[in-house]
Amino acid sequence: MWVAEYSLRPTSLVMKTFLLFLVLAISLSPQNLQSNSTFSYDILNKPDGVVAGPFTSFDFITCFDTLTSAKELAIEMDYSFVFNATYFDYESGIFSHAGLLVIDDSVYSALKENDAQLSYIWSIEKTKSHSEVEHMELWMQPETTSLIVQTGPRIITNSKIDTLGIMYSINGNHSRERTIVVILDKKIHYVLLVKDDVTLTECAKLILGYAKFKGHRIDAINLDGGSSTAYFSQIREQARFREDKKLPLFIGIK
Repeated sequence: MWVAEYSLRPTSLVMKTFLLFLVLAISLSPQNLQSNSTFSYDILNKPDGVVAGPFTSFDFITCFDTLTSAKELAIEMDYSFVFNATYFDYESGIFSHAGLLVIDDSVYSALKENDAQLSYIWSIEKTKSHSEVEHMELWMQPETTSLIVQTGPRIITNSKIDTLGIMYSINGNHSRERTIVVILDKKIHYVLLVKDDVTLTECAKLILGYAKFKGHRIDAINLDGGSSTAYFSQIREQARFREDKKLPLFIGIK
């Protein structure tokens, strides 16, 4: 039996200058895994990066008014790990989430249609406690959701490489730094962060061959990458990269 707990927790953060962040808490908590108590880091050498997890709860952090860094957020808000979140837009001096963003049934940005990069929906459904990835043309919005994020492409579906999803994306076949969420059994999350330039197919092969994921259903979706890939761990020096990069969207893990 799975118990899902959801809350919307706006939080203000005061630093040397007054910075305001909106912190939106997402929790999907199985009884056999107490919060993020087993969270750990596996440092990769080839390609250079980190696999971090598992986590069943996290904060989705928007910093649209005042950009901040993964290191600043981790230290000021006592996150054990912070990494860059999804794609963002910048227009007329204003940052926003690129594509649909819904948290606790509140819409923060609208759906973008006919966007080759933002062709998938990552959603966490409240009633079933499932974390799902679906193509936007096939996706049906559940009655109640904790999180809906338009991003992409999906690179693994049901433990198989999503070749078409990668092929039709804008940068899927190019080599870039990567930020990818891995979902096991539609419930448990890991993040793969790669600071070497790799293709999404290479990332998918790495995930499918990763020992900890064996025996599970695996789904994975690209969040962002390139110069936006940034992360900071308070306890593992090797799990830090571009930690001072100012960005508008992050995921924080306590």
